[in-house]
Amino acid sequence: MAHSKRGRSDQKREGEKKRLAELCDEIFTVMVQLEKLRETEDFDFLRMKLNSILRNFENDAKDVSYEHEEIENAKFALISMMDEKVNWTQQPLQLEHFNTPNAGEEFFERMEKVRGNSQVLEVFYLCLSLGFKGKYQIYEQEKLKYIISDAYRDLRRMLPERMRDRSADLSTHAYPDESSPTESIRSIPFWPLFASILVIGLLFYIGFFMVASNAANSAAEFIRNIPLN
Repeated sequence: MAHSKRGRSDQKREGEKKRLAELCDEIFTVMVQLEKLRETEDFDFLRMKLNSILRNFENDAKDVSYEHEEIENAKFALISMMDEKVNWTQQPLQLEHFNTPNAGEEFFERMEKVRGNSQVLEVFYLCLSLGFKGKYQIYEQEKLKYIISDAYRDLRRMLPERMRDRSADLSTHAYPDESSPTESIRSIPFWPLFASILVIGLLFYIGFFMVASNAANSAAEFIRNIPLN
């Protein structure tokens, strides 16, 4: 019953000001760009940029009257995601801001405590959707999938208009017909086929390398251009 009351107040508040997750747009954009970087050379520079956009988020959230606890919980989720994606050589942001080295575990503990607050839960959910795994990095992948699905169901219940069903039916016709005859394949000469596969593979590798290199350069440029405050 308490959850449903919170959900109704959240729906009312949504129409009055930006949702907490919307104030994280800049951070989520940077995290997507970081995925394109093959490696990070200047950790100090990156830390300075990430701290800057964290301050932007905190100031924006305060300006629209979010509570301190809401901001801190959302910030913890964001920092947990940042640390996992950057994989600092030393002094992760969780130590700098929250004095803990266990964000991978505490993320899920905090998430449970904010289940009734759709504003904060949505931030945790989006961090998970962008690939954060925490303590489930290696083991219990199925449990992680359940946690993500469960959070989505909660958000759909509290915010039915915002959390629309994005699921789509996958057609079985997308899969090859395993019952089709294979005799024609046996009649194809082996060496021309093998040579063609090698050429196609080489072209694909060159193309992929060029695309990845351009994406990495664009991502680095994007991060360099983040203004400092």
